[in-house]
Amino acid sequence: MNLTLDHHICGIRADGSEAVVAFFDLDQTLIDGYSLSALAWQQFFNGRIGLKRFWHLSRMFIRYARGRINYEQMLQATVDSIAGMQEAELVQLGRQAFANKLSKKVYQEGRELVSTHLDCGHDVVMLTSATRYQAEPIAQALDITHVVATELEIMDGRVTGMVAPCYGTGKLVAAESYLTSIGARLDRA
Repeated sequence: MNLTLDHHICGIRADGSEAVVAFFDLDQTLIDGYSLSALAWQQFFNGRIGLKRFWHLSRMFIRYARGRINYEQMLQATVDSIAGMQEAELVQLGRQAFANKLSKKVYQEGRELVSTHLDCGHDVVMLTSATRYQAEPIAQALDITHVVATELEIMDGRVTGMVAPCYGTGKLVAAESYLTSIGARLDRA
């Protein structure tokens, strides 16, 4: 990162009395690619899903990338593949996907930009359509303490198949809700 950009980022805080929030998306922003595909690969590798289901999910990702299905369709297909899974197993799956695939996909520029914002004392938030199970291992590696993500419903410790997406206008609502909770404004993000 060059010193001019560092200086500019640190200069964003006007008088130090108001929180400055830096929101970062995950997929195709902090990482090269999609964290969801790494999660599916890890499910296959762990024997959690068979080749047929893995192939189906892979086709869904490709169709989404080509604009042939929408985000909600791709998300629901993925959530269906983990319905009934214990949350603890999903946490472990996310950690394994990070260790085996995603840790190598974090952009160096993203690391530097997050680090610069943290050094300036800004509130850094990962705001992503990914689930927290995909996002949190990456956030931890980047020292990002706040994650706003797609939430899966968990009942009795298991994924129900119901989902609250953090996508499109839902992502804007989530960002505004976060800002309200800390007393910050969107024009300072």
